[in-house]
Amino acid sequence: MNLFDLFISILKNYQTAWSALVGFLGVILTIRYNSKREREAQQSNLENERIAIISALIAELRVMRGIMVDAIEKFKDTDSGQYDTVLMESDPFPADVYDNLIPEIGLLKPETVEKVITAYIISDQRPQKINLMIDGAANSGKYIKIPHEKWDHAAAVTEGVLSQIDLAIAALEGERK
Repeated sequence: MNLFDLFISILKNYQTAWSALVGFLGVILTIRYNSKREREAQQSNLENERIAIISALIAELRVMRGIMVDAIEKFKDTDSGQYDTVLMESDPFPADVYDNLIPEIGLLKPETVEKVITAYIISDQRPQKINLMIDGAANSGKYIKIPHEKWDHAAAVTEGVLSQIDLAIAALEGERK
């Protein structure tokens, strides 16, 4: 018996085993291919969610930024001697986007998360800080009455908030790229 006949004989005798081995290898390769595709799809979904979070936070922070810039302009408008007080809402800016995205914010880089949270916390504390520098007891309602002589202080507090908002926006835009 030559080598070829021996090979044919082995194939015939172990035909079922060879079929099972080929089938098993096919199943393993299919599972491996599908798991790789699933991982890629999951990574793509996470990246899309991360970009959506970044875009939403940037939009909300830009609105907050506009409000802060308007407030600073109002406080620095020394020509408006016709007013001796400025009214400011005692409630902080409603950060609905941020509040809803807190569970997903971990998808961002830690440095970005820190800057975003800092911006929102400092923005949230702005009314209390301004109220503390004036006679806070007189301002227990919906608005804080800021006397003209405290406008520079209120502008400085607001500029501090604005700088933190700018840092958060820059970090988010840097991460989006």
